[in-house]
Amino acid sequence: MMRISPSDGDEESADAAFTDSIRGLRDLPEVIMQLPVSTEPIISPSMREMRGSGFKERRDFYEALRFRDQLAWYLGKAKSNRSMAQKWFVGITSVQVLAFILAVVLESPFVVAPVATLTTVSAGFIALAEIGRYNELANQYSIAANELRLLESRASSVGNEEHLQALVSMTEDRISREHTLWTLRRIP
Repeated sequence: MMRISPSDGDEESADAAFTDSIRGLRDLPEVIMQLPVSTEPIISPSMREMRGSGFKERRDFYEALRFRDQLAWYLGKAKSNRSMAQKWFVGITSVQVLAFILAVVLESPFVVAPVATLTTVSAGFIALAEIGRYNELANQYSIAANELRLLESRASSVGNEEHLQALVSMTEDRISREHTLWTLRRIP
């Protein structure tokens, strides 16, 4: 739709490049599970219309419906993961404090229950690992969002086809890189 490589040629070569890229996606497990059954064409009339639009229309469309959408998504994911890390931290701390209070109240101060102590410590380590996972995701999404914000400052000043192609390419490379990292994190 934006007429960037490898779809920057004539309509026939752009169609071939696009369908080849779609064909390459079908081997990804997360895509296979989400493929809808549809009688709609792979390249929709609205996609063709946007591709045929002028520079300004394509730039504005990309900025509003791709760029800003992705920026909002990454910011939302960063905030959500940071919130989950905080919830885990509060929950873990509360349980640990409660366990300590119960140990002091119910146990003799001279008797230490080694199994209970080791189980509690082990659960704490597992929980801290979970907090770390959410913090790691929050940081990665924040980095992606910040990189998109840096590109955002350039979006409104894009004044020609060459600069639009560069912006779209850089943005899609960033989004693709983050998706690749996400996919790798899901592999057991």
